[in-house]
Amino acid sequence: MQLDKVILKAVGSTLAAIFVLIVLMFSLCVLLFPSTMMYLTYNLGMEQSAVKFAQRAYKQNGGVYYIACATELAIGENDAFLIEKCGEKLIKDGQFEAYCAKMDENAKNEDGISGTYEQYIYGHTYAAKYKNGKKEAAVNAAFAACSEGFPRNNAIVALTVAVLRAEDAETTAILKTRLETIRSERGNSLNEADAAYLQSVIDLVNGYGQAD
Repeated sequence: MQLDKVILKAVGSTLAAIFVLIVLMFSLCVLLFPSTMMYLTYNLGMEQSAVKFAQRAYKQNGGVYYIACATELAIGENDAFLIEKCGEKLIKDGQFEAYCAKMDENAKNEDGISGTYEQYIYGHTYAAKYKNGKKEAAVNAAFAACSEGFPRNNAIVALTVAVLRAEDAETTAILKTRLETIRSERGNSLNEADAAYLQSVIDLVNGYGQAD
């Protein structure tokens, strides 16, 4: 009987030591290896945690890849606060343009992809900024991000969709004026595809409220 108690005590001590070791290892990974935790939490379906670890990995390592992952995960979660926060950091990163070029090159032969990665990030970031109540800043940023031409799925279009879904008549009127300004100022310099696309967006905005 005494021997059984000794054995049970030894087993209990061993299990406790293993538990402490696991907690210690997990804590070290959280503190020292956020990129590892990013992959682990993402694979476990914990996207919100993966975003946080991606942000921490970016802060620790400075690699644009990590803040891009954080932004894309936030977009997937449709979290406007995190999309704006991470997207702004990504856009300000010195390697943003190079990363966008790399992503466009990788997606060149993929079906169903329309528009550039750069405009994809701009669009989601500024639409999120609008949803977070920063309407004027969102409009100005979106139009600044599309200062040349009028490519498909650009930031202005993403913002326009968000504004129309919000049934925001005031901002819709602002978009209408600025879109028509683009047509009058750039109309002759736009290629046929961009001009037609711009007109389709103007028609969409002009149709706001008419169904009512």
